[in-house]
Amino acid sequence: MKNFTILIFLLALLVSSCDEQVSVETLSTAPTINFKTPGSIIAGKDEKLEVEVKDGSITPLTEATLTVKLGTTVVFTEKKTASALSILFSIPSATVKALLPGSYKIDVVAKDNANQETKASKDLAVACDALESCKDKTKTTVILVAPANTPADAKIGLIGTLTGFSTDILFTKVSTNCYCAAIDFPNGTEFKFRRSLDGNSNPDWTYVEKGPTCNELDNRKQGNAPDKTITLSVVNWRNTGACPD
Repeated sequence: MKNFTILIFLLALLVSSCDEQVSVETLSTAPTINFKTPGSIIAGKDEKLEVEVKDGSITPLTEATLTVKLGTTVVFTEKKTASALSILFSIPSATVKALLPGSYKIDVVAKDNANQETKASKDLAVACDALESCKDKTKTTVILVAPANTPADAKIGLIGTLTGFSTDILFTKVSTNCYCAAIDFPNGTEFKFRRSLDGNSNPDWTYVEKGPTCNELDNRKQGNAPDKTITLSVVNWRNTGACPD
């Protein structure tokens, strides 16, 4: 019993010593960031993208900034000052629906009145999808991601051995820079993509696809793949943007 009493006394001394050394600064914790967003969304669709920033203990939250980037390009940013224990960011529906296909990063920086700073990021992939009219179990569903400088009303066509390189199979526009078509590819099919000047003309070689450095491209090749979906991308068009004739 005596030993037990001594143990209790020593523990009390230890707790008392710890209490004397604890300060507000020691107890403070930085703000926390909670992403309420999926890792990927479909281009052109309205998805709820939210981020909640919460107050740490002891030191109040003061402000937070959210930034959405595509590469180094800022497509949306918002800064909020705290008026409660948390800040809720909700990226506007119009902004979400206007996001072009690509890989984005959502960055958030939060600060409290003790000048503690919390940073967090999340990747967001925006992908093209196919319309039901582009899905046929006997054909291949082709999803095409066009470059950002594609005219909004341009017609996108696929021309190749399956048409004798004489006419285009036209694609249906799904959303900005996203197109689809159901195509029957005989084995050994070779083809290219090209576009029209505008909605009143037909695709032609003036605006055929080009490579990353505006280089000429070999024909694409595709075999028979019924009831399959493939996603292809065009990097540049001839006579468009940085690509000369």
